[in-house]
Amino acid sequence: VGGAWTPSDFTGDIHKFCHEMASILTSKYGVTFHYNCKPSSLEFISNKFDAVVIAAGVGSEQLANSVGDSLGIYPVKGYSITINNVDPKYLPQVSLLDDQAKIVTSTLGNRFRVAGTAELAGENYDIRRDRIQPLLDWVHKNFPNINTHDYTQWACLRPMTPNMLPVIKQSKKNTKVFYHAGHGHLGWTLSPATAKQVVELIKNAND
Repeated sequence: VGGAWTPSDFTGDIHKFCHEMASILTSKYGVTFHYNCKPSSLEFISNKFDAVVIAAGVGSEQLANSVGDSLGIYPVKGYSITINNVDPKYLPQVSLLDDQAKIVTSTLGNRFRVAGTAELAGENYDIRRDRIQPLLDWVHKNFPNINTHDYTQWACLRPMTPNMLPVIKQSKKNTKVFYHAGHGHLGWTLSPATAKQVVELIKNAND
């Protein structure tokens, strides 16, 4: 039995991060957010703004298609559970990757998040019990002191491209449109760097 430890590795709560970022963008930069809007096409949006960045996960493909672009993004479903109210002494202090089981974990305060699997089922958010049970079984086997009675389950669609690289580019069909999508399961990891690339693309397009 062996493993690799990377001291620079860290985890965080992306939900809290996004809420805090939205708050700063609103108070410091005067950004206005509009939620639950479903525009029919990019043509409609781009007629109203100087530049439009599409960062809509698996929904980016349909928006791109509306102006004649194709991004090659396909939804790959992943499952996770979050076990709540765990005694911290039973939780690992670093993130874990079980390569054989294809399972990853994060410790978030007194919560234990366990994720795994890759399912090709189209744009489908149904949660299958036979995908959740192996995650619970893995916790029972490796952390027998953790009570899994209080947990939530989740299914997400990772926006994957065939080569697993994100799509960072300006549309050739509509030069007002820029894409920042297809980050797969590494969205939070890669997006700070790729966002800078999008900013440079927009700056260069407007020079």
